[in-house]
Amino acid sequence: MRAAVYKGNKRFEVEEVPTPEVGPNQVLVEVSYSAICGTDVHTVLYDVLAPGSVIGHEYSGTIAQVGADVTRWRVGDRVVGGGGTLPPGNPSRITTDPRSPTAPAASQEARAADTRSRF
Repeated sequence: MRAAVYKGNKRFEVEEVPTPEVGPNQVLVEVSYSAICGTDVHTVLYDVLAPGSVIGHEYSGTIAQVGADVTRWRVGDRVVGGGGTLPPGNPSRITTDPRSPTAPAASQEARAADTRSRF
């Protein structure tokens, strides 16, 4: 797979890297789009990132492979990912799988919108 690999001295190169192995409780996402966040910018500006690192945690894509113990996601499901913490005072919006009947109310709303058809 292709990834932007940090080379040091505020420089990245896009290159082929091995596709990660999927663990039993993991999914592999084929990333369609990704974003750069403030943390990414600061790690490069201050050159505190180890050369050889691949960063990024804000993305959207499609599940390409599921681990043996994954039951609620399937190949082809569309997903988004982000990182960090919510602003102070805001409750966590999704703390469990949004498809779970025990998910918080905000997650149930997300579950109600079929992500496979609205991405």
